[in-house]
Amino acid sequence: MLKKSLIFAAFFITSSAFAQLSINSSGHATFSGNTTINGYSAMGSSPSSSYKLRVEYYSGASTHTAIYGNSTNGSGSINSYGVQGRATGSGYTNYGIYGYASGGANNWAGYFSGNVYTTGSYQSSDERLKKNIIPLNAKDILLKIGELQPVQYQFLSETELRERGLPSLNAKEGNHIGLLAQEVEKIFPEFVTDVAQPLEDENGDVGETPQTVVTKAIDFSGLTVALLASIQELKAEIEELKATLNNK
Repeated sequence: MLKKSLIFAAFFITSSAFAQLSINSSGHATFSGNTTINGYSAMGSSPSSSYKLRVEYYSGASTHTAIYGNSTNGSGSINSYGVQGRATGSGYTNYGIYGYASGGANNWAGYFSGNVYTTGSYQSSDERLKKNIIPLNAKDILLKIGELQPVQYQFLSETELRERGLPSLNAKEGNHIGLLAQEVEKIFPEFVTDVAQPLEDENGDVGETPQTVVTKAIDFSGLTVALLASIQELKAEIEELKATLNNK
C-alpha cells in the first residue's frame, strides 16, 4: 500500500486509477487503456520543472534501457516511428532529440544500425574549443593520400553477418566504393577508431545480456580535411611548374 501511495502522489491519473494503473508487489507499474498524466512526473527520480517526464534507471545489469520505443507497421501502414522527437517555438534553441553519453569505454551520443538521413549537418569546429593547433605538413599528407587504396565492395547480408558473429548493418544492397578501415589505419591511424557493437539475435533484438564485437570505423570528415590539404599542395606544385615554364 505504501508503494501505491507513493506512485499516486507523484502522478495524477485523470481516469479510473485502478483500471488504468496497476502495481505489483515488486513495485512494477502496468498501464492499460488511455492514461493521462498531468504535471511534472518522474520514475526513479524526483519530479523537476525541467522535464515533463523524467525517467532514471540504475542497474547493475550488463545492459539496461531507461526508455524503449518500438513501432511495427501493420497492414496498410505507411510510416512507423520507434521514437519521434519534435521541438518548436520561439525560444532561443530547440532540440528535437538531445543525446549525451560519457563515462564508458565506448561513448556514442547516437548509435544507428542502418542509413541516416539528414537535411543539414554541422560539426563542432570552433577555434576556442581546440588547443595544440599545428598547420598540416601538406607534402607529407599528399604522400599518404597516394597510399590509400579506394575499393569497390558489397556488404555482407544480414544472414552472413549473423553466421560470422558480426553486428547487423541494415546496409544498402549492391555495389559501394570506399576504403577499408584496416588499410586506412596503417596510413592515418588518427582517422580510425574501434567500435564495440551489440550483436542482435535471430529476432533482431539485442536482448538483456547482449554480446558485443569490436569493428573499425573511419572518420571521413577528418579524411576530407587531409584531402583538402593534398589538393592545396598539388595546386602549389602546379603553380610552381607554371612559373618555371613561363621563365624559360
